[in-house]
Amino acid sequence: MTAAATALIPDSPGGTWPAGPTPLEIARNADRYLMALPPALLREVRGLLLFLEHGTWLTFHWPRFTRLTPAAAAAHLQRLHARGGTQRLIANGIRDLCMSAWYQDPRTWPALGYEGPLVVLPANVARRADGLPSRPGRYDHLIARQPLESIPAPKKAISR
Repeated sequence: MTAAATALIPDSPGGTWPAGPTPLEIARNADRYLMALPPALLREVRGLLLFLEHGTWLTFHWPRFTRLTPAAAAAHLQRLHARGGTQRLIANGIRDLCMSAWYQDPRTWPALGYEGPLVVLPANVARRADGLPSRPGRYDHLIARQPLESIPAPKKAISR
């Protein structure tokens, strides 16, 4: 993760590191995110990382990914992306994992003009005593949406 972050996050691979988490913090953020995934998805992410680390030979680079310079790592990811198919998915997967680990850090938000997660609830949302929204009940979808008194009576009786 740190090698990928160093190649992907700065404006130029290996360039000046912008304000925000360090590459090691990005790896920790990604780990924290991955801990909540189901085992089947974790196996896929492990496969992605394994291919990324040892699949450099496919683009005729013999050193492993973590031993490439940031510029060479970025070029490797671009070549994987250009090949399409599974290799594009791998390049996109590592990019998306790095970016989600980067932008979950509040230090990155000011550059986007983002002030943090704000939740403004509509006035008609039912609230608990502490002011938080009440969770919908299991059978709420069965409740009639309008009171029975407001349903108009039939105009004529139907006869046969």
